[in-house]
Amino acid sequence: MAFLKHTLRTGVLLTLIFSSDSFAKDIEEITWRDLVPEGSAVHIPVPSHGPGGDDLTGNDAWNEGEPDAAVPAQSLSGGVVEDYNDKLVKLPGFVVPLEYSNKGKITEFLLVPYFGACIHYPPPPHNQIVYVVLEEPVALSSIWDPVWAIGKFTAESHDSYLATAGYTMADTKLEDFEY
Repeated sequence: MAFLKHTLRTGVLLTLIFSSDSFAKDIEEITWRDLVPEGSAVHIPVPSHGPGGDDLTGNDAWNEGEPDAAVPAQSLSGGVVEDYNDKLVKLPGFVVPLEYSNKGKITEFLLVPYFGACIHYPPPPHNQIVYVVLEEPVALSSIWDPVWAIGKFTAESHDSYLATAGYTMADTKLEDFEY
C-alpha cells in the first residue's frame, strides 16, 4: 500500500511538472513591433513634458493656460494584428494602473512599451497599448519597473479615461522583467 501511495504521488508530481512545462511551451513571447500590421510604420511619440515644457505641437499653449490645445490626439490609425487572437502570449512593458481592488491591489491596467506612456501626452498609438485584466489582483512595489504580462491575448479594443487600447489580455499573470 505504501508503494502504491508513493507511486501515485510521484505520478501526480510528474504530471504537474510536465503539464506546467507544456503550458510554458504554449506561451508565445512577442514584442511591441509584432503588434503593428505589416506595412504600417511604428510611431511611438516622444512624451510631452507637460506644463512649462516643450509640447509636441510646437506651440506653447501650456503656458497660455490651455493645456488641451497642446495635446495631440492619440493615433488610432494603423490597425491591429489578429495573429495572436486567443493565444497565450508573453509581452514586456510598463504598467499604467486603471483599477484597484478594495485592498489597494491593481486589478486592471494598460500595458505600454515605455514608462510614462498614457500619463504624458500623447498616448502611444492604440496598437501599442494592451488593456490587461489580472487573474489575481497584484500589489506592485513600483510602476517604474518593467514587467512581463502573460495571458490570453485578443485584438479587441478597450476605451479608458487615459487612452484606447487596441488589444486586450485576460487572465493575466505578471512576472518581473529581468535585464
